[in-house]
Amino acid sequence: MSDEGHGGLDGIEEAYEASEFEQQEIVNTMLASYDLSKRAAVGAQVSCPVCLKPFVKKTCGQAFCRHKGPGNCKDRFWNTVNDERRERAMNR
Repeated sequence: MSDEGHGGLDGIEEAYEASEFEQQEIVNTMLASYDLSKRAAVGAQVSCPVCLKPFVKKTCGQAFCRHKGPGNCKDRFWNTVNDERRERAMNR
């Protein structure tokens, strides 16, 4: 997957303001990157589906560079790819 995909965190912020078609393209790109990260072997270098930061996968279930704390990539991912969560985030 290319690092040009959705533009990382800036691309996600833009997704909330993008047209429905553009939002779906960003979501599809993030889902494809997520799938690649999930399928990669432990020890492989992968890119975070959200911020595109490269990291070495430490466990078989790891797909994001961060999953704890404020602004973590796991929450941003699910808040972007889930239609209901994205709507709530847009209406804040």
